[in-house]
Amino acid sequence: MTRSIWKPIFQNISIIKSIKKKNEIRIWSRSSMITEKFKNKKVLVHKGLHNLTYLFIKKQMIGYKFGEFIFTKKIGFSIHKKKKNK
Repeated sequence: MTRSIWKPIFQNISIIKSIKKKNEIRIWSRSSMITEKFKNKKVLVHKGLHNLTYLFIKKQMIGYKFGEFIFTKKIGFSIHKKKKNK
């Protein structure tokens, strides 16, 4: 289900403040929307478990959320291996 059209775009207040202050932008709120302000910028997005990953924002990413481009799970790696009985 998508967000209603009459509602404004969601962005965390800390993200808006960090755009004005410094070049390195750290984003902990993965549900925030990507806007024109982030175009052609490199940001750090929270990946989970105290990890931050670089993400370069392109023109095609505008309108999506930050969490859609960063994977939190390890792909192609079995994380639930059974322990051998000794």
